[in-house]
Amino acid sequence: MPSMRLRRQILPLFLMVLSPVILVTKAVADTLPVSECASEPSQRVERALAIKRLPIVRAIVMKGEPVFDPSRETLGDEILAGLNRLHWQTRESVIRPQLLFEVGSTLSPAALAESARLLRSRPYLMEASIKVRNPCESEVDVEVTTHDAWSLTPRLALNRSGGNSKTGFGVREKNLLGLGVQVEFKTVKNLDRQGQQFELSTKHLLNTRVQSSVYIENNDDGDVRAFA
Repeated sequence: MPSMRLRRQILPLFLMVLSPVILVTKAVADTLPVSECASEPSQRVERALAIKRLPIVRAIVMKGEPVFDPSRETLGDEILAGLNRLHWQTRESVIRPQLLFEVGSTLSPAALAESARLLRSRPYLMEASIKVRNPCESEVDVEVTTHDAWSLTPRLALNRSGGNSKTGFGVREKNLLGLGVQVEFKTVKNLDRQGQQFELSTKHLLNTRVQSSVYIENNDDGDVRAFA
Protein backbone atom coordinates (compact mmCIF):
# COMPACT_ATOMS: atom_id res chain seq x y z
CA MET A 1 0.00 0.00 0.00
CA PRO A 2 1.27 3.50 -0.68
CA SER A 3 2.78 5.22 2.27
CA MET A 4 1.23 8.18 4.01
CA ARG A 5 3.77 10.45 2.40
CA LEU A 6 2.88 9.16 -1.07
CA ARG A 7 -0.78 9.68 -0.49
CA ARG A 8 -0.10 13.22 0.66
CA GLN A 9 1.72 13.85 -2.60
CA ILE A 10 -0.92 12.26 -4.84
CA LEU A 11 -3.91 14.01 -3.30
CA PRO A 12 -2.86 17.57 -4.29
CA LEU A 13 -2.07 16.40 -7.80
CA PHE A 14 -5.42 14.66 -8.06
CA LEU A 15 -7.24 17.77 -6.90
CA MET A 16 -5.25 19.90 -9.30
CA VAL A 17 -6.30 17.73 -12.20
CA LEU A 18 -9.96 17.72 -11.21
CA SER A 19 -10.27 21.40 -10.38
CA PRO A 20 -10.73 22.60 -14.00
CA VAL A 21 -13.45 20.02 -14.53
CA ILE A 22 -15.23 21.07 -11.33
CA LEU A 23 -14.98 24.76 -12.21
CA VAL A 24 -16.17 24.23 -15.78
CA THR A 25 -19.08 22.08 -14.62
CA LYS A 26 -20.13 24.70 -12.09
CA ALA A 27 -19.86 27.48 -14.67
CA VAL A 28 -22.00 25.56 -17.16
CA ALA A 29 -24.56 24.83 -14.46
CA ASP A 30 -24.70 28.49 -13.47
CA THR A 31 -25.34 29.58 -17.06
CA LEU A 32 -28.05 26.99 -17.82
CA PRO A 33 -31.51 28.63 -18.03
CA VAL A 34 -33.88 27.66 -15.25
CA SER A 35 -37.09 26.27 -16.75
CA GLU A 36 -40.48 27.65 -15.78
CA CYS A 37 -41.61 24.21 -14.66
CA ALA A 38 -38.66 23.86 -12.31
CA SER A 39 -39.07 27.32 -10.83
CA GLU A 40 -42.84 27.08 -10.22
CA PRO A 41 -43.69 23.51 -9.22
CA SER A 42 -46.81 24.51 -7.31
CA GLN A 43 -48.23 26.48 -10.24
CA ARG A 44 -47.41 23.61 -12.56
CA VAL A 45 -49.42 21.22 -10.40
CA GLU A 46 -52.34 23.67 -10.27
CA ARG A 47 -52.36 24.01 -14.05
CA ALA A 48 -52.34 20.24 -14.46
CA LEU A 49 -55.24 19.88 -12.08
CA ALA A 50 -57.17 22.65 -13.83
CA ILE A 51 -56.90 20.76 -17.13
CA LYS A 52 -58.25 17.52 -15.63
CA ARG A 53 -60.77 19.10 -13.26
CA LEU A 54 -64.44 18.84 -14.17
CA PRO A 55 -66.30 22.16 -14.43
CA ILE A 56 -68.55 23.43 -11.67
CA VAL A 57 -72.22 24.17 -12.36
CA ARG A 58 -72.69 27.90 -11.82
CA ALA A 59 -76.40 28.07 -12.74
CA ILE A 60 -79.15 25.90 -14.23
CA VAL A 61 -81.52 27.60 -16.67
CA MET A 62 -84.82 25.78 -17.25
CA LYS A 63 -86.83 26.27 -20.46
CA GLY A 64 -90.15 24.52 -20.98
CA GLU A 65 -91.68 24.56 -24.46
CA PRO A 66 -95.44 24.04 -24.92
CA VAL A 67 -96.92 21.13 -26.81
CA PHE A 68 -97.84 23.16 -29.88
CA ASP A 69 -95.57 25.83 -31.33
CA PRO A 70 -97.34 28.23 -33.72
CA SER A 71 -94.10 28.73 -35.65
CA ARG A 72 -93.97 25.00 -36.49
CA GLU A 73 -97.63 24.00 -36.81
CA THR A 74 -100.04 24.74 -39.66
CA LEU A 75 -103.15 25.23 -37.50
CA GLY A 76 -104.26 28.71 -36.52
CA ASP A 77 -102.62 30.47 -33.61
CA GLU A 78 -105.87 30.68 -31.67
CA ILE A 79 -106.51 26.95 -31.99
CA LEU A 80 -102.98 26.11 -30.90
CA ALA A 81 -103.16 28.53 -28.00
CA GLY A 82 -106.44 26.94 -26.91
CA LEU A 83 -104.96 23.44 -27.04
CA ASN A 84 -101.94 24.58 -25.05
CA ARG A 85 -104.26 25.99 -22.39
CA LEU A 86 -105.96 22.60 -22.09
CA HIS A 87 -102.62 21.01 -21.31
CA TRP A 88 -100.83 21.12 -17.97
CA GLN A 89 -97.29 22.33 -18.63
CA THR A 90 -94.70 20.23 -16.83
CA ARG A 91 -93.49 22.07 -13.77
CA GLU A 92 -89.88 23.05 -13.23
CA SER A 93 -90.09 21.47 -9.78
CA VAL A 94 -90.67 18.13 -11.52
CA ILE A 95 -87.80 18.42 -14.01
CA ARG A 96 -85.05 19.78 -11.77
CA PRO A 97 -84.90 16.90 -9.21
CA GLN A 98 -84.44 14.42 -12.06
CA LEU A 99 -81.14 16.00 -13.10
CA LEU A 100 -78.02 14.18 -11.96
CA PHE A 101 -76.28 17.45 -11.12
CA GLU A 102 -77.08 20.64 -9.22
CA VAL A 103 -75.71 24.12 -8.74
CA GLY A 104 -72.28 23.91 -7.14
CA SER A 105 -71.62 20.31 -8.16
CA THR A 106 -69.11 19.07 -10.72
CA LEU A 107 -70.44 18.34 -14.19
CA SER A 108 -69.36 15.25 -16.10
CA PRO A 109 -70.31 14.27 -19.67
CA ALA A 110 -71.85 11.09 -18.27
CA ALA A 111 -74.15 13.07 -15.96
CA LEU A 112 -75.24 15.28 -18.86
CA ALA A 113 -76.01 12.34 -21.15
CA GLU A 114 -77.82 10.29 -18.51
CA SER A 115 -79.91 13.26 -17.34
CA ALA A 116 -81.06 13.91 -20.91
CA ARG A 117 -81.82 10.21 -21.39
CA LEU A 118 -83.93 10.11 -18.22
CA LEU A 119 -85.96 13.13 -19.28
CA ARG A 120 -86.56 11.75 -22.78
CA SER A 121 -87.86 8.51 -21.28
CA ARG A 122 -90.72 10.32 -19.53
CA PRO A 123 -94.07 9.84 -21.31
CA TYR A 124 -95.09 13.45 -20.71
CA LEU A 125 -92.07 14.87 -22.57
CA MET A 126 -91.66 14.79 -26.32
CA GLU A 127 -88.04 15.94 -26.30
CA ALA A 128 -85.35 17.10 -23.90
CA SER A 129 -81.92 18.61 -24.45
CA ILE A 130 -79.19 19.74 -22.07
CA LYS A 131 -76.47 22.15 -23.21
CA VAL A 132 -73.49 23.81 -21.56
CA ARG A 133 -73.41 27.60 -21.88
CA ASN A 134 -71.08 30.48 -20.95
CA PRO A 135 -67.95 28.59 -19.85
CA CYS A 136 -65.78 30.81 -17.65
CA GLU A 137 -62.61 29.40 -16.11
CA SER A 138 -63.82 26.34 -14.20
CA GLU A 139 -67.55 27.20 -14.12
CA VAL A 140 -70.36 26.73 -16.64
CA ASP A 141 -74.08 27.40 -16.98
CA VAL A 142 -76.36 24.52 -17.94
CA GLU A 143 -79.45 25.05 -20.09
CA VAL A 144 -82.17 22.40 -19.81
CA THR A 145 -84.87 22.57 -22.50
CA THR A 146 -87.93 20.31 -22.43
CA HIS A 147 -90.75 20.01 -24.94
CA ASP A 148 -94.03 18.76 -23.52
CA ALA A 149 -96.04 15.97 -25.15
CA TRP A 150 -99.81 15.95 -25.42
CA SER A 151 -100.87 13.96 -22.38
CA LEU A 152 -104.68 13.58 -22.48
CA THR A 153 -105.91 10.61 -24.53
CA PRO A 154 -109.20 8.68 -24.73
CA ARG A 155 -109.26 4.94 -24.07
CA LEU A 156 -111.55 2.67 -26.05
CA ALA A 157 -111.59 -1.12 -26.12
CA LEU A 158 -113.82 -3.52 -28.00
CA ASN A 159 -113.12 -7.23 -28.00
CA ARG A 160 -115.16 -10.29 -28.89
CA SER A 161 -113.95 -13.80 -28.25
CA GLY A 162 -115.79 -17.08 -27.86
CA GLY A 163 -119.19 -15.49 -28.05
CA ASN A 164 -118.34 -13.10 -25.23
CA SER A 165 -117.93 -9.42 -26.00
CA LYS A 166 -115.95 -7.01 -23.84
CA THR A 167 -116.19 -3.26 -24.06
CA GLY A 168 -114.42 -0.49 -22.24
CA PHE A 169 -113.92 3.22 -22.48
CA GLY A 170 -112.17 5.81 -20.41
CA VAL A 171 -109.53 8.52 -20.35
CA ARG A 172 -105.83 8.69 -19.53
CA GLU A 173 -103.87 11.74 -18.39
CA LYS A 174 -100.09 11.27 -18.36
CA ASN A 175 -99.21 14.58 -16.72
CA LEU A 176 -101.79 15.35 -14.05
CA LEU A 177 -101.45 18.99 -12.89
CA GLY A 178 -98.06 19.13 -14.61
CA LEU A 179 -96.61 16.81 -11.94
CA GLY A 180 -95.65 13.96 -14.25
CA VAL A 181 -98.26 11.72 -12.60
CA GLN A 182 -100.27 9.37 -14.80
CA VAL A 183 -103.92 8.72 -13.97
CA GLU A 184 -106.34 6.51 -15.87
CA PHE A 185 -110.01 5.81 -15.40
CA LYS A 186 -112.14 3.47 -17.45
CA THR A 187 -115.28 1.38 -17.29
CA VAL A 188 -115.35 -2.20 -18.52
CA LYS A 189 -118.24 -4.52 -19.27
CA ASN A 190 -118.58 -8.07 -20.45
CA LEU A 191 -121.07 -10.90 -20.16
CA ASP A 192 -120.09 -11.78 -16.57
CA ARG A 193 -118.81 -8.55 -15.07
CA GLN A 194 -119.21 -4.82 -15.05
CA GLY A 195 -117.08 -2.33 -13.19
CA GLN A 196 -114.68 0.59 -13.09
CA GLN A 197 -110.88 0.66 -13.03
CA PHE A 198 -108.67 3.41 -11.65
CA GLU A 199 -104.88 3.58 -11.79
CA LEU A 200 -102.46 6.22 -10.51
CA SER A 201 -98.72 5.91 -11.16
CA THR A 202 -95.55 7.97 -11.05
CA LYS A 203 -91.90 7.35 -11.83
CA HIS A 204 -90.71 9.93 -9.29
CA LEU A 205 -92.74 9.81 -6.10
CA LEU A 206 -92.53 13.12 -4.18
CA ASN A 207 -89.78 14.35 -6.54
CA THR A 208 -87.57 11.33 -5.80
CA ARG A 209 -86.47 8.51 -8.13
CA VAL A 210 -88.89 6.07 -6.48
CA GLN A 211 -91.61 4.58 -8.71
CA SER A 212 -95.04 3.94 -7.25
CA SER A 213 -98.52 2.97 -8.42
CA VAL A 214 -102.03 2.42 -7.07
CA TYR A 215 -104.62 0.25 -8.82
CA ILE A 216 -108.28 0.03 -7.78
CA GLU A 217 -110.95 -2.02 -9.48
CA ASN A 218 -114.61 -1.93 -8.43
CA ASN A 219 -116.73 -4.68 -9.96
CA ASP A 220 -120.23 -5.89 -9.33
CA ASP A 221 -118.79 -9.23 -8.21
CA GLY A 222 -115.93 -7.93 -6.06
CA ASP A 223 -113.16 -5.38 -5.70
CA VAL A 224 -109.40 -5.38 -6.36
CA ARG A 225 -106.76 -3.26 -4.60
CA ALA A 226 -103.09 -3.20 -5.55
CA PHE A 227 -100.24 -0.97 -4.35
CA ALA A 228 -96.66 -0.95 -5.58
